[in-house]
Amino acid sequence: MYWNSIAYLFPTSIKFFIAFIIALSNQGVKSSMNLETIQKFPKLVVFDLDYTLWPLFVYIDCNPPFTKVGNEVRDKNGTVIKPYDNVPEIFQYLKQLDCKIALASRTTEIKGASQLVDMFGWDKYVDHRELFPADKPAHFANIKKAMGIDYKDMLFFDDEMRNYDDISPLGVTCIIVED
Repeated sequence: MYWNSIAYLFPTSIKFFIAFIIALSNQGVKSSMNLETIQKFPKLVVFDLDYTLWPLFVYIDCNPPFTKVGNEVRDKNGTVIKPYDNVPEIFQYLKQLDCKIALASRTTEIKGASQLVDMFGWDKYVDHRELFPADKPAHFANIKKAMGIDYKDMLFFDDEMRNYDDISPLGVTCIIVED
């Protein structure tokens, strides 16, 4: 097995992701976060969206459709919508490591979430999307089938413990982030 399925609680700051990914890329490294020795980098990293890649719930905290004004993404009320810092850099780094990226969100605002992913320019990094209101096991079953990657070769970032509880028994390594 490549990973131990243990939840780690950290701030949602994407700086954590960078540090974590750098630690993962150095085989055999133990970090101050008490990570077990990493034997191999995952083939696929799956990210939740709301409060994992951006600081809001798309279906509650903003008003799609979105427009791009210069370098800013705005909702229909003109509110600027921003992701957490460094998301593109993390995606670029994962791609340099030949790691696949998938998104899994139980959002009811499917079009809005997908539109944000595209407007932030993440579509060039994301290999697969599961954006629909269902439980995470349904998302992961679809991801596994579509991408042909075993659960043990996946790493999952999410902000909700219930998703950890649902996904970690499959053999996916789950990392819980908190705001």
